[in-house]
Formats: sequence, C-alpha cells, structure tokens
Amino acid sequence: MADRRVRRRRQTGRTKMTSLVCEQCEVRFVGRADRRFCSRACYDNRVASQIQADLDRGVRHSIRGTVKCAVAARHGCEPGQSLEVACQYCDARGTITWWLRKDGSASDRVVLQGLEWDHVVPWILGGGDDADNLVLACRYCNRSRKHWQRHPKTRDFRREKLRVGLQNATKSQRIST
Repeated sequence: MADRRVRRRRQTGRTKMTSLVCEQCEVRFVGRADRRFCSRACYDNRVASQIQADLDRGVRHSIRGTVKCAVAARHGCEPGQSLEVACQYCDARGTITWWLRKDGSASDRVVLQGLEWDHVVPWILGGGDDADNLVLACRYCNRSRKHWQRHPKTRDFRREKLRVGLQNATKSQRIST
C-alpha cells in the first residue's frame, strides 16, 4: 500500500513533455507545455526584435543592468560599494550603490540617489543605451536638457532653444494665416 502512494507522488511530480513549435524559428521541439521557444538564442532574438519594434513605435525600455554596472565601474564604484559622485554638468553630489548577491558575487543592480542616468546623445536623436552614451546627472540638469545635446547653462543651449522656439512660432503663424 505504501509503495502505491510513493509511486503516485512521483508520477504527479513529473512534468509532461509534449511536442511544441518555437515561436521564433518555427522548429518543432519536445518540451514542457509552458515553453514557447526551443532555445535561449531564439528567446533572445525574439526579445531583441520586440525591443526594436517598441523603439520604432516610441516605447521606452529601462537601461540594462550590465550597462549600469559598466557606468558604475567607469566612475570607480566596485560591487558591494557605495560611492559619492558628482553630476556631470553642475557638480551636485549624489550616491551610486552597486549591490552584491547573497553569495557575494556582483549583481546587475546599480542604484542612484540624487542622480539620474542621462544620455549624452539623446535617445530621441538616435543615442543608444550603451555605457559610452550614459553619464550621471542631477535631476535638474537631466530634465532641463530634454532632447537638446548641449547643457542649459551654456550660451549655445540658450541660443539653440531660442532658435527652435522661433521656428515653432513661425510655423504656427503660417498655419493660422
């Protein structure tokens, strides 16, 4: 009697393998019913194509953890360390923290306090989310730059903002007349 109970538990613990079709490459494979891709490569390709489609539609994604780690390392921060760093533009102070996993290895989690990730070449103008295009900026500097490539405290920025404003004003006058 005890043998039957043990056998039943073992059978219910197993996952049923079924014949499936990969959503990315449309190849048949055998796997659990909840799997949608035949390999990690197909999954990565699907995710990359979805991200590109979202970018084409204007949908934003968060910056990858590996890129954040590269920026943290560039500023001299090591895994498991908190470091005080300055804004790229105005020298306002903030903290960058690179977390560790429970086993002591480096994680992809980098947290900023008092600073934000800023794209040197704005995302809307074709700048990517790679480590070379990211700097640390305080909230004021990051938000006031918007999609301009120059910083608001420089004379060129004010001139560019004035030029864009004048162009928009002349367009609206043309439309209304």
